[in-house]
Amino acid sequence: MHERHRSYVATATLLASVLVVPCAAATQYRVIEGPALDAAFGMNNAAELAGVQVDSRRFVIPAIGKPSGIVPLPALMPGGEGRAVAINDGEQVAGFAMTPAPPQFGGLVAHAWYWSEATGPIDLTPNITGASFATAISNHGIVVGQRMEGETSGPFFWRVAADGSVEENRIGKPDITTNDATDVNENGLIAGTQFYHSWVYDTATRELVELPNSFRGAANGLNDRNEVVGYYRDEFFQRRTALWREVEGTWTLYDLGVLPDPHASCEAWEINNARTVIGECIGAVGVSDMPFVWQSGKIRRIDEVIVSADAEVWRIVALYDINESGKILAAGRKNGGPAQVVILDPVLRRRPARK
Repeated sequence: MHERHRSYVATATLLASVLVVPCAAATQYRVIEGPALDAAFGMNNAAELAGVQVDSRRFVIPAIGKPSGIVPLPALMPGGEGRAVAINDGEQVAGFAMTPAPPQFGGLVAHAWYWSEATGPIDLTPNITGASFATAISNHGIVVGQRMEGETSGPFFWRVAADGSVEENRIGKPDITTNDATDVNENGLIAGTQFYHSWVYDTATRELVELPNSFRGAANGLNDRNEVVGYYRDEFFQRRTALWREVEGTWTLYDLGVLPDPHASCEAWEINNARTVIGECIGAVGVSDMPFVWQSGKIRRIDEVIVSADAEVWRIVALYDINESGKILAAGRKNGGPAQVVILDPVLRRRPARK
């Protein structure tokens, strides 16, 4: 079986296409210190952040980070813990929060969690004994994620009505707990990953399509052009940055490349409508991982696109999200200090003055 898998992956490499785009100069980014969240994972188009704050009890609670300050959010228990991972332009937030496990198990369990100012906190899976997680939310209020409870495990999406009632929908068929919905766009298309393949699911038609050549790869993010990014495996079983797009009714895999050694195993996290891709490449033993930006047909180390003055004092250690204005949510270390939330702000290139 192992050899058959290797043959399949080798075929995938031969079928990967190169995405041809006009070549342009790399966008440069300024490093701006973000709101004082202890960590942030999602960002909307107003650069409001979904993340966590550690309170005076050392509890990790969900929170929104705004230019005006931090907004702690109620979880599913009074003073309970949780994590906000995604926020849409209407300040609806999704993630997970701890709730009491059934008495026969004891302790706490994580449940997919939703919050808006209108509804307050909502448990999206109140009647399950297992865990569940929400990973993304669209501007139309579609929340996607995963529930883990025996034969009912797998990817799900939820819609929350104005009165707080929840409509739950299974994606595809029951599957093992590694089957997870990872992102959703404004067209109602959902991307996800199962252990042996990645897929897209149309909430309007209820059709699930396996993405080609995604054996043991991942679909992590998508934009409103229905382009999906993640990674696939080459003939050496290394991760290569992938973009899938639908062309004339057929999904096609495009190879976005990798960084040179020692960062030759790469994975894309997110893509915006301007087709800027963010991700990370794994370093060899003893070498730190390297975040990257892909745009205009080229993959670049993040330290290559930080303006020189900021690059002297900041080291960017992770990228999490990108919005439609091109701002990137990241974590950085200033002068070797602890990691903190930062926003990478694209520098507008001015046209030279005409003589």
